[in-house]
Amino acid sequence: MSALRLEPGPLVSPMTGEHALVFAVTNVGAVACSILGYPTVTLLDSKGATLPFRYTASRSPYVTHARPAPVLLRPMAHAYFEIAKYRCDAGVVSDAASVQVRLVAGTAALSGPTGDGVGSLSYCLGGPADPGQVVDVSPVEATAAAVLPS
Repeated sequence: MSALRLEPGPLVSPMTGEHALVFAVTNVGAVACSILGYPTVTLLDSKGATLPFRYTASRSPYVTHARPAPVLLRPMAHAYFEIAKYRCDAGVVSDAASVQVRLVAGTAALSGPTGDGVGSLSYCLGGPADPGQVVDVSPVEATAAAVLPS
């Protein structure tokens, strides 16, 4: 995990009401590794407090419906994942300021600069049923295009 870096990925052309970010995971080490599954994502506010989003890896109109498959990450290669949510219709409680990502359960979280887009991921006013309280997460994929809905 120490050889992996989290970086902003390519920009997403969002659907109506969607706020989405693609992230790149880069292997800066000298040895290849394999990643499988859905990353565990936590969005934090500007004070470092966890925003209480619900995260889902289920079917979503915003991320791929593909099942996770192993991604071989050679040295200096990238893997990608997307996080996406619906806009806040009732107002904003707090904007996300940073993200922490775990690619494998029980390992250290990756974090780092997330680009200007992470602030578009706002925790909304409204109850837990509000669609703006859910963040959809794609599986890790070998290409940025593969994380988008097909």
